[in-house]
Amino acid sequence: METLEHLFLNIQRVYQFQLLQILLHGCQDLLFCLPHTARLLEAGRAELSKRRFADFASAVTAIVDGYLETLSGDVSWFCKKFDYRYENEPWYNAKDAIERTVSCLSG
Repeated sequence: METLEHLFLNIQRVYQFQLLQILLHGCQDLLFCLPHTARLLEAGRAELSKRRFADFASAVTAIVDGYLETLSGDVSWFCKKFDYRYENEPWYNAKDAIERTVSCLSG
């Protein structure tokens, strides 16, 4: 069994025991790239009941959506920094926004 698939199956088993649900709803630093998010959701659909999968999918997508929103703001600020009006403004978290976006989109 592939290591990543094994990890996903273990995550789903933990969720079935309600532990991951607590972690997912309380952890804002947990991130999944889009390809791994898709695989995680596919594995969840195969392993969880419909009701549990709906909760699981909502929790995972909320985390990913929040991170994508952050990336969007960082990329926007990254682009603004090349406008002369913003050249003296701080970079905040945007200096590596492009690399983080590519990593999130491609895995």
